[in-house]
Amino acid sequence: MIKNGVSKICSDVIIRDGNGNVKTILPQTTLKKTESFSQQGTRHENWIYNRLCRFTKKARIHMQRQTKWFYDKTFYLTDIYIPKARLVIEVDGNWHNAPQQQKKDAARDKFFNDKGIRVIRIPNINAENPLKEKTVNSITNIIRSQIAKLHR
Repeated sequence: MIKNGVSKICSDVIIRDGNGNVKTILPQTTLKKTESFSQQGTRHENWIYNRLCRFTKKARIHMQRQTKWFYDKTFYLTDIYIPKARLVIEVDGNWHNAPQQQKKDAARDKFFNDKGIRVIRIPNINAENPLKEKTVNSITNIIRSQIAKLHR
């Protein structure tokens, strides 16, 4: 929902094509009722997302959660996407340390990098005390620098 030129933050799920163009905007409540789109995220993702919402609301930066990306027959679900910064934030659990998952993550990161979208990966451990505040501060600094670099 857009009000005064600013997207309503933390409520809608946006489905994008491989080039980042919006295909569909669905309210979060609609997706909760749909089994195939019901991923809610981990407690680590939720904590980082909620802390980043404070920053993005103040800075009037639109942030999307659980954004679906389709390209050819490939489907990606990003934890957090910030369009203005062209930034994907992934909060990774321990399974991302497995060699097979690292290959998948590398292919996924390449997909986004080829589209001009930066990917940062945050291990779950960085979203726990005492690192979590430092982690959010680091992410907000990356968001600021990405926006400054893209909008000079």
